[in-house]
Amino acid sequence: MISSTLNQYKQSFKTNLLAFLNEYEDNTKAFFLQNEKTKYKAYQRALTKIADQMKFFTREERNQNLVHRNIASDLKKLDINIYNSIITELNPNQDETILSLSALKNDRIKINETALKNHIKSSIVILKFISEENTETKEINKFTYPSEDGETGLKFQTKDQLDRNLEEWLKIYEANFEYLPIPMIIDVKADYVTDTYKNYEQRYFEYQIEVCDIILNKVPNDTKIIDLKKQFQNSLIELRKLFPIPSVNIETIISDINNAFFRLENFMKGTVSIYQSFLFNDAFTIFFNELKKVENINQRNFDLRDGYHSLLYHIDYAHDKSEFKNHNAYKNDDFNRDCNEICYIHFHRAAEFGISSDLDDYQFEMPSIVDIVSEANNAILNQVIEPPGKVVTAPKKTIPKFIVSHENLVNDPLFNSDNEHIILEKELKNKTNARLDQNRLNDIFYVDDFDDEFKEWQKKQNLAIVDSFKQLIKKLNQEKTFFFGCSFDNYKHNYEKRLKCFLDNFYDAEESDFIKSEEEFLENILYDLQNPEGAYDGYAISGFDNFSKAYSIVSTLGFDQYIFSYNKKSAFLNECKSKLKSIETNNIQNSEVSASNMILKIKENTAKNVPAKYYALTYIIELLTEENKPPQDIEGNFKKDEIIKIGKERCGNSGQSFYNFVKDHFELISSKKIKNSVFKSNWKEIVLNLTNNKKDVELYIKNNKL
Repeated sequence: MISSTLNQYKQSFKTNLLAFLNEYEDNTKAFFLQNEKTKYKAYQRALTKIADQMKFFTREERNQNLVHRNIASDLKKLDINIYNSIITELNPNQDETILSLSALKNDRIKINETALKNHIKSSIVILKFISEENTETKEINKFTYPSEDGETGLKFQTKDQLDRNLEEWLKIYEANFEYLPIPMIIDVKADYVTDTYKNYEQRYFEYQIEVCDIILNKVPNDTKIIDLKKQFQNSLIELRKLFPIPSVNIETIISDINNAFFRLENFMKGTVSIYQSFLFNDAFTIFFNELKKVENINQRNFDLRDGYHSLLYHIDYAHDKSEFKNHNAYKNDDFNRDCNEICYIHFHRAAEFGISSDLDDYQFEMPSIVDIVSEANNAILNQVIEPPGKVVTAPKKTIPKFIVSHENLVNDPLFNSDNEHIILEKELKNKTNARLDQNRLNDIFYVDDFDDEFKEWQKKQNLAIVDSFKQLIKKLNQEKTFFFGCSFDNYKHNYEKRLKCFLDNFYDAEESDFIKSEEEFLENILYDLQNPEGAYDGYAISGFDNFSKAYSIVSTLGFDQYIFSYNKKSAFLNECKSKLKSIETNNIQNSEVSASNMILKIKENTAKNVPAKYYALTYIIELLTEENKPPQDIEGNFKKDEIIKIGKERCGNSGQSFYNFVKDHFELISSKKIKNSVFKSNWKEIVLNLTNNKKDVELYIKNNKL
């Protein structure tokens, strides 16, 4: 039975838990809470399904009771009492075992909308209560091995994941001598996680070895523990022989992980409607294995690792609390499977991420994989040039207007009407609309309940569209035909040709104007890609049509691939600008360049290489020197738009990372705490180079011992 209010749930909680524990000797509170979470998630989905489907009916249709009973079928199966408190059936005597269109037409219900809203609110607070009650599951784990006589035996049968021989030794030792602290007990093996390379078993043996080392540090010559340690070490060696982790290029696995997060994020936002499972646990096993290699130990890879852990935490939290836009995602089994696996990785494999910060220090807003990749790539450029004198902040950078006649996406060859993927998309759209029209004609409003065959065709058609799109991109790059998102070699090959076309179209223009238009276009598109929700809501800087095309291209290429090309194209355009400036300088005779202007140029170039978090840190310290705070509303919340605007002016980018850092670190820094794990050891020099108030900032840092 489902409780309709939190108070009702709390009153029956202990009784239901006790009954569950008495059912079977191995039942635990953790198992009970997992069952409760599953039940109330299903309950919440049944309620939101009704609310979502009601949107398809006008107020007049709802008042006239033209809503069909099938939208509440899930709730009826779960709890008839709650169903009756929300739903009134206008034809209750109908035979439910007979499915016919005539029956569906007369199958009307009346919905108590106030009761529905109240039950949805109660489901949210009940799930929150369950989540707060949840504790780490501990159960008996069994690990089988082939014994000497060839039979399969039990080598370890442990409670709380500690080998029984070690547990017995510790009990005897502690009874006669002293308590011996050991590390937190290892998690249990999770059957819902794909673990092809036996990462869990590896961590299990490593944990037992770690406990042996702690004991041997106290009792160095204990032969029993020495023998046990050797057994665990041999088991670990044998495990890796049987289940070797494949060696791959780290860029390949990073690209796979980045693209998987990109797809998952956009499915949660509702900007894409298809989601297929990605084996996150296996991917991170390969990633961590590659990260151990000397050639892969660098700042960028470690920043990515830290960013991944933060993102895993936020996805786990959002999935658990339903704090994301596309609640229909819960109907996708692949999505739920991946989110459960993400929860497992974030919680049970945290040590492999080498995280030194607490979860409470994470930003409350989910970061984007776009920002994580950008921040990590910027780490390569983190070395700051220190010019003499005072460094000014980056000049204000206004968002440039998009040149409508720019050839990048107007008449782009990827979107020619005779392209195969365009024809397939039209076929998908036409058949889907025709199917929906037919269903409406038959008064079937909830297609998902009846049309599995058509959904399967839609899935295959979408895969065919993506495959055709990828083949066309490959073909155009091979032919050196320019298109938006083309490879850098393709872009460079077509530069002179496109420059000539630009100069022919704009008779007063010069090459510097062409370079500027290219930079503005690429920056505008990148801004829109980093802020897709605003772009879809009609605020695309590059124009909605251009953004839509760019988004479909980047989704197919993979954002990681696009960023690599973007960085190369930007560097190439900077190189072209430098050549132009060099030519102009050589043509100027007897000109005097002021020292102040030269310093300003150096400072501007320096500012471009500094990550957003240093600008944000500088801004926070400047506020604290004047005993001020960031812009706030009357309720004391930070004004996101104003802080983003400040970030754009200072950083010269979208300002989103600047805002996130200010929001999450202002209170921490105002309490005189600077995390060395977040910043480089020379953060003070960087801040003093960025500020316009060097004297006061330096004094504040010194007086407060930051």
